[in-house]
Amino acid sequence: MQHIETIIHTDWMLTALAVVVILAITAVASRIATHAIRKIMSFNKQKNLPASSIFVNLARATIWVLGVCIMLSTCFNVNVSAAIAALGVGGIAISLGAQDTLANLIGGLQLTLFQIVKPGDNITVGTVTGKILDITWRHTRLKNSDGDIIIVPNKMMNTSTLVKTDPAGFIELSVMLSVFNNLDTVAQAIEEVALHEASQVGLVEEVPHLYFTKIIDDAVVGVLEVKMTKQEYVDAATDRIVRAIAPLTRQETALQSSQDQIGALKDFMDNYEAEEKKATTRKRARRTAADKRQPRSAEWKVLHKLRLKPVKESVARKGSSGS
Repeated sequence: MQHIETIIHTDWMLTALAVVVILAITAVASRIATHAIRKIMSFNKQKNLPASSIFVNLARATIWVLGVCIMLSTCFNVNVSAAIAALGVGGIAISLGAQDTLANLIGGLQLTLFQIVKPGDNITVGTVTGKILDITWRHTRLKNSDGDIIIVPNKMMNTSTLVKTDPAGFIELSVMLSVFNNLDTVAQAIEEVALHEASQVGLVEEVPHLYFTKIIDDAVVGVLEVKMTKQEYVDAATDRIVRAIAPLTRQETALQSSQDQIGALKDFMDNYEAEEKKATTRKRARRTAADKRQPRSAEWKVLHKLRLKPVKESVARKGSSGS
């Protein structure tokens, strides 16, 4: 018993308890800071704050470094300033062996702080093309059109030529309308026709939208945007859309063609709804006929007679009173 008491002193118990408390407070502070930073990034409506995880990781690392320094200074009486100064001499040797890590860290900070790129952007770096999923302290994760995840070191993002591209499956068509009246009607017709033609090729991710940018001497210039789900649909969908909307861009045919197109689409929807109603009616008729063909049980026959008995009696009374 005395041997155990000599090993476990009260001072060591207090020191261990202080270490556990400081580390627990550090862990809670790290979780709170991480949650707060992610909330701020998610509710940033102006999109002027970077949404990459590099800042979350840096904040978490900073809190843990401060927590460990406080623990060493409070519990073990370590001179943290002197330790940092001593590590500064050996830090040169460490940095020489970790040049790639530091280059990736600095590259990630440059990409996010200066908002060169951000998660959601479509970029091309060297021979790699994809959508940015996240920027960490070491690498950038991309997802290409095939769904593959590509890891690109942040150092490569800064040293190679970086090209921002349109999203995969994005179609942007310049439209010139020789129409100055009924622009809303013509624009609606063009959007409806573009949606119909693109749907014949593949799935449409976003509804086509036509907006006007400027007016020139004899035309109104606009941009038609369509978003397909896959890049492989773009060429065929673009060809069909251009062929279909070409008549709508001319003064002599625009209004009539747009009205015809809208009328045709409405007729199509009306016919579709009518066919749906007919199909529903046929199903109900078949269900009713099937119910009539089913053999009735003895209980059903008794209940049916009981329901009809008052009716027959009232009919009989009326007939006798009339006679």
